[in-house]
Amino acid sequence: MKTQKHLLALTLFACATVSIAQEPSVSTTKEYSSSEGRFKVLFPSCTVNEIHGTPDTKVGKIAFHMIVCVSPTITYSVVYTDYPIDLDTPDLVKNALDSARAGSLSRVAKEDPHIIKEFDISIDGHPGRFLQIELKGDAMIRMRCLVAANRVYVFGVGTPKKKPEVVDATNDYEAITTRFMDTFKIIPPLEADRSGTWKEYASAAGGFKVEFPGTPLETTLPAGDSGDMHVTTYKSAALYNAMYFDYFETPKDFVAVMELLDNLRLGEFETAVKNGINPKLISETSLSFEGYPGRFLEFEVSTGQVYRRKMFVVKNRVFILIATAPKDDPKAGNAYESLSLRFINSFKFLGHPAQN
Repeated sequence: MKTQKHLLALTLFACATVSIAQEPSVSTTKEYSSSEGRFKVLFPSCTVNEIHGTPDTKVGKIAFHMIVCVSPTITYSVVYTDYPIDLDTPDLVKNALDSARAGSLSRVAKEDPHIIKEFDISIDGHPGRFLQIELKGDAMIRMRCLVAANRVYVFGVGTPKKKPEVVDATNDYEAITTRFMDTFKIIPPLEADRSGTWKEYASAAGGFKVEFPGTPLETTLPAGDSGDMHVTTYKSAALYNAMYFDYFETPKDFVAVMELLDNLRLGEFETAVKNGINPKLISETSLSFEGYPGRFLEFEVSTGQVYRRKMFVVKNRVFILIATAPKDDPKAGNAYESLSLRFINSFKFLGHPAQN
């Protein structure tokens, strides 16, 4: 169990302070697959525990997940953490991996950790790093870190340091570790979003609920004269955003609501042009959502993404549902459009807004 303690401490690299809730254990001798985690891996015959947390950070609440499988002398784990931006440049990748290493070591500083191996790796096109860390006593950790878009995975094995007296392919700790890590595979986001069970997210402050294919990030951004923009976002096959802000005054009539929606659309287009992505309008239609006026907008940008947005006004509150996804290949169906609309159309009020 000492090895388990060391590995748990080490792999909690992503969070300064984590409030976690442990779910019931399940036993498995088969492949472990997670649509939200977008990975699959082969665990041995041992008990699997899932630990989830949403620690507060400078950019909001970031979802943190750990899957741990414990045998009498060996601990297997997979950890993944989502960040608000894609880590899509060499500098960002290096910073993410360096931060993972530094945070890991700091959390086991009392165990006198020593890195005895460290080198860069690439798995299925994803950049990463291998670490082998020796702790005082009889504990050794071998782990791989991978960066995939906005997500960092850390998976590895904690074992005794000493080799068993009789070493063969079935009980050599290095061989066991390599065999486990080699089974780790990332599930493509489109496949994960289409096959997974989506989770309902509810905002008591916003007065709404909506479904995401995973655990979203919550953050608050300045919105000029309108105060704060409250944003809940999740990135996988698409970038899914649910947001709201309170306008400084309640539009006095339908014409004023339409003017507000016009101005917001113009602002979106101006921002897109400034960012050099040249929006091309596909469609724009008026709508009514539970009696409240709004708009549905689609436009394509020069990066090949399609932006779909439903916006409506309730008193002085503006709700915005946005899904940004790659353009569908007509020969392959409309998978991205279906996922985008699934998210947007899952929006519901918590009670009637007039009564909130």
